[in-house]
Amino acid sequence: MTGTNEAILIVDDDAAYRQALSEALEREFDVVVASSAEEAQEKISSALAAVLLDVRLKDEGTANRDGLILLEKIKQVQPALPVVMMTNYGDIDIAVEAMRLGAADFIQKARLDVREFRKMLHNAIERSRLERKVAGLEEDLRRLEPWELVGDDSKIQEVRRLIEIVAEDGYSTVFVRGETGTGKELVARAVHSRGRRNNAPFVAVSLPALSRELIESELFGHSRGAFTDAKTTRVGYFEKAQGGVLFLDEIGELPPDLQVKLLRFLETKTFARIGSTQEITVDIQVVAATNRDLDHAIKLGQFRDDLYFRLKAMDIRVPPLRERPDDIPLLGDHFLFTFGQMGRTKLAGISPAALELLGKYSFPGNVRELKAVIERAMMLGNNNGHSLIEPADLPLEVQQVAQPSTQNATLPLTEAGINLDAELARLELAYIQDALQLTEGRKTEAWRVLGLNDRFALRRRVKRIGEAYPHLINSFSLVQKLYYE
Repeated sequence: MTGTNEAILIVDDDAAYRQALSEALEREFDVVVASSAEEAQEKISSALAAVLLDVRLKDEGTANRDGLILLEKIKQVQPALPVVMMTNYGDIDIAVEAMRLGAADFIQKARLDVREFRKMLHNAIERSRLERKVAGLEEDLRRLEPWELVGDDSKIQEVRRLIEIVAEDGYSTVFVRGETGTGKELVARAVHSRGRRNNAPFVAVSLPALSRELIESELFGHSRGAFTDAKTTRVGYFEKAQGGVLFLDEIGELPPDLQVKLLRFLETKTFARIGSTQEITVDIQVVAATNRDLDHAIKLGQFRDDLYFRLKAMDIRVPPLRERPDDIPLLGDHFLFTFGQMGRTKLAGISPAALELLGKYSFPGNVRELKAVIERAMMLGNNNGHSLIEPADLPLEVQQVAQPSTQNATLPLTEAGINLDAELARLELAYIQDALQLTEGRKTEAWRVLGLNDRFALRRRVKRIGEAYPHLINSFSLVQKLYYE
């Protein structure tokens, strides 16, 4: 081989034909030859672009099919290597068998046109190259799913390992714990996409988003006439997920009476629609997630301990980003690459100075916040004409490497004194602002972050402060929005 062209291997026991074919192809290919299956096996390597293989490698008439046996062996060690089968006979059954075994094409020597043969060979090589590229992209996608689980940290590697286990099992209930923004739903999606149920539905349900009056109907369905507005039979999320994976997000928000019904379903795989006594059986894998401390909720009587223990058949904790800061550069590059693939940016990466600031920031919103930060920085970097994301493209709180605004909420104390009540009110509003920012304005999550008893407590505190110190409200945009709702 000269190394200047793609290499092909010709396997034929006919020396004259082997020589003629070599001379016809050597201008476009580096040709390697073999006269037997044994010799060919020694010359099979990843350097080859294709193989031309005679069906019969011994002069034993139509009974000999050593070429098909060799084809099978080649495909075992080099499945992507294109193999074109050649024969002096026109046996259709051999052609069919060769294609079944993975041959790229099949030709009769007597009808061989060298120009057409060169074209066919190039097409087979190009097809194989494209197939390998697609396979490589699919493998990259498989490794990167879900996107939030990119990282080398041992904690995230453990999450990926547990996902593989429960996905392969396909039946065990999965309990995903993690702070807001860590990627709990993406864990559930990975359990689905990587498991035996990936051809069936993935149904995601955010329990806090469901109406308290209709939550049972949404989950389990209802029969016609079950209540005033039930004019038709409704299929609930449990039935919609048949055969697949049902993701119940924020399981801690499930009302106590439905906790009982869910527990029974997990034990029996059956339930009844509202207004019906007929038992329905569905085959699904349930993934439940929460950012709440359910141990504490159990002590308060807000969550059933028997359901909690049943959910924890497989417990997966998704670590917050602050526990794996070394993954920030990987995640940042991943998000930037994704935006580039969408045609949104040509930025080549993140500058060392910007990476240093990102590494020092606490990211209370975890990976979700990092993605938002990179997206914002990407747009500003595009506008500023940068080739990399620079510190000036990052949000102010990251540039200042500050903790949330509450860390800098105090004023220096002087002899002139301060209004302590007003300053405490300002500090409280700063905490509320941070909680709303962390939860992307979702009040149903913000009150829990602040350790309040319910969502109404959050509104009451804002109203109380606003009535006493209206000028403070306008200093916090998210609080201001909540106050005037």
